[in-house]
Amino acid sequence: MKKIEAYAFLISVLLLGVSISAAPTSTLTDLRAKPIPVNLPWYPIVFFGDNRPIDYLADYPPEVFYHAINEINAIYPIAVIGLGDHVGYGYESQYRVFYEIINSTRLENTWFIMGNHEVVYPDGWKYWSQYIGPLDAIRDDIPGWRIALLNTEADVKRWEQALNRTYSGLDGRKIILVFHRPAYPDVNHNIKPEHNASLHKFMNMYGWPAIAVQAHWHGWASQSFNGTHWIIAGSAGAPLYPVSDCRGNASCVSDYHYLVMVLYPNGTYSYTPVSIPRGSLSLKVLNSTAYLVENRKIDVYGRPATVPVRLKYTVGDRILYVVLLAPANKTIIVNINTKLQNKLETNATLFYTYYVTTDPIHATVVSSQQSPILAIYGLTGIPKSSTEALQTLNPPPPPPSQSSKPTQAPSTPKTTSNATPPVTATPQASQPSSSVNISQTTVPVNATQQVPVPTTTAPIQAEPKLLITPSTALLIITLAALVIAGITVYIRRKQTSVSRPA
Repeated sequence: MKKIEAYAFLISVLLLGVSISAAPTSTLTDLRAKPIPVNLPWYPIVFFGDNRPIDYLADYPPEVFYHAINEINAIYPIAVIGLGDHVGYGYESQYRVFYEIINSTRLENTWFIMGNHEVVYPDGWKYWSQYIGPLDAIRDDIPGWRIALLNTEADVKRWEQALNRTYSGLDGRKIILVFHRPAYPDVNHNIKPEHNASLHKFMNMYGWPAIAVQAHWHGWASQSFNGTHWIIAGSAGAPLYPVSDCRGNASCVSDYHYLVMVLYPNGTYSYTPVSIPRGSLSLKVLNSTAYLVENRKIDVYGRPATVPVRLKYTVGDRILYVVLLAPANKTIIVNINTKLQNKLETNATLFYTYYVTTDPIHATVVSSQQSPILAIYGLTGIPKSSTEALQTLNPPPPPPSQSSKPTQAPSTPKTTSNATPPVTATPQASQPSSSVNISQTTVPVNATQQVPVPTTTAPIQAEPKLLITPSTALLIITLAALVIAGITVYIRRKQTSVSRPA
């Protein structure tokens, strides 16, 4: 009987531990998946990587990452691609925190690749599959492009299997390779030799990709080599590395940033490495029909940066998106005028709108050259701007051991002098017709709701959300009560057994 009670006690303790650390039912990849229409004029996507904490054993990422994720949340791109090292060591508690941060945003189509820090702890492989998604993947969602998410931490056999899938059935698509440890440029922090040999074997046999986006080296680097644009975008929070690591004919900058890219179905693209947290990007909901976008961002070279922004409306029973390019140092207003048959009014010059009905991958697209009267396209309902998940995410206070360590970008990033900074390509979008007239916009002077992205001076306002749901908390309390009851019964019976006469 005593053995049974002891076993019951141990089982209760184990169940309590399991209930606290239960993995989510859906990965971020599955939870955030949304169909991407195949007939849009252009597709804004964002890359970020290496946001691990300075203390790699800590759970929460550095403060600079919260600035990045708030700005990316304001941009609301078609897809977001993580370049690895999103956690420090591979502990489940670290995966859980990152999962909760991303799940607190409105971001869609979040695709991630693994970095070395995800699997320092051996169980990190398991936690990746439970919290994040697949170990590698091929994405053909954007017309004209194949995005191959490869795993530099996998063995060479799996690496080559993924490369084989990358080059199979391309159907004319251009390739974007995405992996963690960089092949080019040489930054003294590159891919493993055996993986590098396999990569070059496939590229030499089947063709070099159009673009490769990598991370691992904490900074920005760009190099064109053998027809491929090689990019390193690995500094969304981890400590920056010196530009003296950068070798050869490459442009390198030691600055925190995320990468904005616009893909066109014809195989062209533009890109901007957006510095964080320097400058500001503010998205405000002015009223039920109007948004205000204020762009004061700069790139890692200190130049004014144009960024894409996607806005969301509900019009009757349909979801309407407005996708625009917000020029540097300019304020953009988008309004739907209900008095003029839902006329779309904006001072943006490069934009389009779209909505889907029964077929989620074929949208109705209204370009800037077409009539701005949305009612003629069937959008006759009362429009309502979306405040969904626009809340600001705030970092936790740094622990005492980290309080003296830098978490912000340097005021003047260091840049190599052996290469000329690349000129960001101009997006290939046509000018709108003059029928869109912002002078008729009915925007109030005082906004009813403002949700700015925090700047470098934003105070820390709140602790992170608890990661235990009410149902899990109830289960924990119940199990704890059972454990206490079991201990009590066990002690009483033991006392009775001791006091019993021989």
